Amino acid sequence: MFAVEARVIGKILARMPVAEISPCLNVAGGTRDVREIWQPWMHEEIFLPLAERGVEVVHHDIQRGDGVDLVGDIHDPATQMRLRAVGANLVLCCNMLEHVVDRADVIVLLKALVPERGHLLITVPHSLQWHADPIDTMYRPSPEEIVRLFPEFDPMFSKSLVVGRLWIEFSDGGGVGTVAFRFMRFCWRMLVWLPQKRRWLSHAHSALWLVRRRRVSIVLLQKRARL
Repeated sequence: MFAVEARVIGKILARMPVAEISPCLNVAGGTRDVREIWQPWMHEEIFLPLAERGVEVVHHDIQRGDGVDLVGDIHDPATQMRLRAVGANLVLCCNMLEHVVDRADVIVLLKALVPERGHLLITVPHSLQWHADPIDTMYRPSPEEIVRLFPEFDPMFSKSLVVGRLWIEFSDGGGVGTVAFRFMRFCWRMLVWLPQKRRWLSHAHSALWLVRRRRVSIVLLQKRARL
């Protein structure tokens, strides 16, 4: 998750009453290290403010680890039953739909996890380099395409958010040395990683986004009540 993405999500949730977003289920949310060390803006902008407001958050992930409350494969029926048992009023599904083998199955599950008048917040890359984790299907929907997947829901917020060019990160950081040094290292990795097909493809594909704008689709949906 990008820092600007986390800030936008935090602002959206800050405007919502606690009763409408608690309990909150964070699907495929990673471990505590992911949220607080590797990408600390997730904790600072989203989960710390929720905790301070008294919102109960249940973190799910496929891998067991510190800060994971519910462990299991999203495609496993037993895991899906446990996710439903949370009784979430808000479901967060951030940067996950591009990494699943059966997206249709996950979409059906997401619909089932949200109660009437409950909320579903989804983020998916709209324009981003290939990044296998462990797979990347290159699913890159617009906000409008996401909304169309959930006809039983009303869109409350919908935006394609610009998260910056990869060149900014490349020039500002990525290790010691000058920009020229980092560029030479980038080219060197293109050579040494050639035998590692997956790693090489990811690295080569990222070169396209050195100047191309990266975007993330963010959509907040509310499930309509049955008449």
